[in-house]
Amino acid sequence: MDKPIADIWFGVEPCEGRITHIRETHIDQWAAGDIWLIHGAERDLVFDTGTGLNSPAPIMAMLSDNPKIAVASCYYYDHAGGLYAFEEQACHRMEANSMIAPPGDEESLLDEEFYALPYEGFKAGDYIQKPANPTLLLEDEEIIDLGNRKLTVLHIPGRTPGSLALWEEETGFLFGGETAFVDPFNHDFPPENREQYEESLRRLGRLPITKIFGGHYGSFGPEQLERLIENEIGRYQ
Repeated sequence: MDKPIADIWFGVEPCEGRITHIRETHIDQWAAGDIWLIHGAERDLVFDTGTGLNSPAPIMAMLSDNPKIAVASCYYYDHAGGLYAFEEQACHRMEANSMIAPPGDEESLLDEEFYALPYEGFKAGDYIQKPANPTLLLEDEEIIDLGNRKLTVLHIPGRTPGSLALWEEETGFLFGGETAFVDPFNHDFPPENREQYEESLRRLGRLPITKIFGGHYGSFGPEQLERLIENEIGRYQ
């Protein structure tokens, strides 16, 4: 059966704390990461940018007039694929080369993961992650100031060498990226470095978190993060 061509690619959901959840609704949630728009007084922050099959920049412009900084939690295609679309592009310094020359992990994208197509005749094998050009290389505990709110960069290696999360101390919000999300299907997803991954999870577990905005499958609470950490530590021996 032929799949339809999507008229609207992104779904938008307002969340608490002046945060907007943007998702590529025509791709399985495992195969396309969540996008979080964090609204500030002087500028906004786009945390993760999806696959980039359709540019996320126009929908961001519709949601806010503020200038935007886009931050990728890691170099994977489903988190950094749309980074190219923004003027201000940020990642951890250890991911920069993989943003400039993507390593090709998008080969894992499958036709059956699409419910509708971005254009006529599209095949998953056609997709190639577009190179980005990071304008800002981030370090651990660096502060990103949006005017009325400050986000702390947390370098949490393990999934990838330069994986990062963002922590807003004032609200207790954590933007977990590829490291912190609750997978209802419990996919087997070994980290690149198990020891670093487990230590990064322990670091997150020590924070006074009130809510986590995950890399896939939406947001969740601190109790679920505790269970995630318990389940993941020791899983990959």
